Amino acid sequence: MTPKNSTHFFHEFARRHGDYAIVGLAAQASIKDGRFADLRLGFFAVGDRPLLAKSASKLVDVAITPAVLSEAASALDDELDPLEDHQATPAMRRHLAKVLLTRCVSLLLARPDLRAGASA
Repeated sequence: MTPKNSTHFFHEFARRHGDYAIVGLAAQASIKDGRFADLRLGFFAVGDRPLLAKSASKLVDVAITPAVLSEAASALDDELDPLEDHQATPAMRRHLAKVLLTRCVSLLLARPDLRAGASA
């Protein structure tokens, strides 16, 4: 059963439709009063296996501001261990993961202002 006020996000970057993802994010959230009551961020193609990001906890039960979102995005640098291949460098994959995080939070909270001020 889906929890009340539950919402989801899924997006991936790939060179062409049908290609393997360069970076992807699947998220599940519960929202209450404009804040995340729960948030799970599952990144994929950023290491040798999918990763449930611990930095999501920085976004739970707090007012989301561009600074708070930037701090959570910066925390991904320590969590993600992307590999280099013919598609992308580790730095590019980290950058794209931050872009996905910003898009995810902005869309789930219906806050386009967060995307405008994003450093990602």
